[in-house]
Amino acid sequence: MCEVIAWYVVELRSRLAPHLPAAQVETIVTEARSHLNESTANLASSLQISQDEAAAAAIDAFGQPEAVAMTHLRQHAWRPLGIKPLWLVWGGASLSILLWVMEFEWMRGYFDNFGESWQNVFGGFCALAAVIAFGVGCYAGRQRHRMTILAVGAAVEVAIFFGFSFIIVGSTDNGQGLSRIHLSRDVENVRKDVSTLDRLDAYVREGAAAFAGAKSVGDIPFKFRDPSIAQREVGLYNLPLQLAGRLTVKGNYSFGGFGRPPLPYFIIPSESVIVMVDGRTYGLSAEADFSHAVLDWRKSAKALGAIAKQKQQMNILLESAAQARSGRLFFFNRRVYSGAILMVPLFLPVLVIAEAIASALFRRRRTWPGLVRA
Repeated sequence: MCEVIAWYVVELRSRLAPHLPAAQVETIVTEARSHLNESTANLASSLQISQDEAAAAAIDAFGQPEAVAMTHLRQHAWRPLGIKPLWLVWGGASLSILLWVMEFEWMRGYFDNFGESWQNVFGGFCALAAVIAFGVGCYAGRQRHRMTILAVGAAVEVAIFFGFSFIIVGSTDNGQGLSRIHLSRDVENVRKDVSTLDRLDAYVREGAAAFAGAKSVGDIPFKFRDPSIAQREVGLYNLPLQLAGRLTVKGNYSFGGFGRPPLPYFIIPSESVIVMVDGRTYGLSAEADFSHAVLDWRKSAKALGAIAKQKQQMNILLESAAQARSGRLFFFNRRVYSGAILMVPLFLPVLVIAEAIASALFRRRRTWPGLVRA
């Protein structure tokens, strides 16, 4: 046996030995040595060339040691916990991408978890575990998966497009939508929101009339000066705390923290009315100066317009819920899924790095004499 084939056998054995049983390694190595020796002898005899040239030609035809070793290792791939490596690759990549997306969706918009931070922490740990499972699958399968990463990313984007359009039943332009998962609960909350908006509308109209005819502070009913009374009448979410963060003095923002603002102050309508599907409604502000409060109430038409718009959107959500209960499956709205789809490519480099690390672990680079040509 010529020196080149001897080194080839050593290289092939070194790549197989850490991963396969010794008896199986010896069988593969013996078959490779026998084949190369036979091919070398045939080529040297038929082509009238030297043994080294014939050995080089035989190796080119048979395959480099790394390629041959990888072929055998893939045929006898390690199955972590009995799971096929390909399932770990596809499952780990898909789950990690989806959890990455939901980390952001749970903090905003239509999937907002309203302060349930445990979901983000739990999702983060699960995403990390999914990335590790993906890397283990790449290592166990003994092959590169760069194209697989792109395919999984595209598949997840398609799944987001249809999945989000199925889960979110109707949506508004301020990031509110009904979830099919707990549709009955959300519908009940939206109905309460509509009732709250009706009471807020009546409150603003009454306040506009009261301030229009007021000559002094004493002419203002207490419901427009005491947030506790206003909250009982209108039903807005934690109105005293709302007003503590929305107080102005002579039209200038004054108090931005939590706590009780300085008294006296007057409740005024807000041009920004926010309604949420968890039942919270925001629509009033506060002004410490009486004359400026009168001016703010003269602009109540804008607040009434905002209330009407929010009520219209809540009624549209109720119509969408009725359609869902009647059998409609998808409510395609780019506001729901576009942000999530754009988040997917941002995560793919993480998988590329994990795949590269796994590849570096199972592909040992070595130079052997057979690779050096005169």
